[in-house]
Amino acid sequence: MGVLIHFDGSIGFANSLQPQFESEKTNIIGLGITPQYRINNKIAIVTDFTYNINLKQLYGFDGYPIHNSKLSETGYFYNLSIGLIYYIGENRYHSDWF
Repeated sequence: MGVLIHFDGSIGFANSLQPQFESEKTNIIGLGITPQYRINNKIAIVTDFTYNINLKQLYGFDGYPIHNSKLSETGYFYNLSIGLIYYIGENRYHSDWF
């Protein structure tokens, strides 16, 4: 069993489905935790939970402006992912575990 904690930043681009609204660019800060469980030396199952903060968001998640003026808000969303990792390579052990 292993646990990773991460802090990240990114830039997101969004286009509204409504043609009268312009596209926007928002900065995103994420904080998350990733538990890992090693099944064997080649396969691990992982789950990632990330809390994301959108800075200066002009449009809601429905594609419409949050305010009638160009005032921005801070938006939040969560992401949950579950997956498998298959380690390639000739080494018997992977550095995630040793």
